[in-house]
Amino acid sequence: MGDSAYQITAGVREFEVLGAEVDYFDLGSGEASPSWAASGSYSVTRARISQHGEAAFAVLYLPVPIVDFYVKAGVARITSDLSASLAGTACPRGAFCPAILTGGIRVADGALNTTATTFAAGAGVQWQVGNWAIRGEYERFTSLRENPSPITLGATWSFL
Repeated sequence: MGDSAYQITAGVREFEVLGAEVDYFDLGSGEASPSWAASGSYSVTRARISQHGEAAFAVLYLPVPIVDFYVKAGVARITSDLSASLAGTACPRGAFCPAILTGGIRVADGALNTTATTFAAGAGVQWQVGNWAIRGEYERFTSLRENPSPITLGATWSFL
């Protein structure tokens, strides 16, 4: 993805070693003009993808002196939006091609919007100073047969 991504997290930690979190995340978007062959005599002339979603995790904290290590597991609901333009002289087998014929070249635009609920997991470390904590984290999701795996650095604030 060529765009920046962000995540908003809210959670509870009722016990020293067990907590729960919910996230909203936007994995950014990217656009490319790759001009690579898709199928037969067609080539992709433009492609754009964006992904965002929500997640809920159970969090197991491993408190050690100075920092907390943690692992988390749960579910994520990811929405992926993909659009592409194809150009060529024939329509790929099985594709829907509302083509405009200009000079023997067919142009087709297509879009795919999917929402999938999948397993998600992560691990991280946090260092607490009073009500504040600095947190580094790795998460892994599954979407569109890919595995977005953001590595984040953030700050949290505990208000209770």
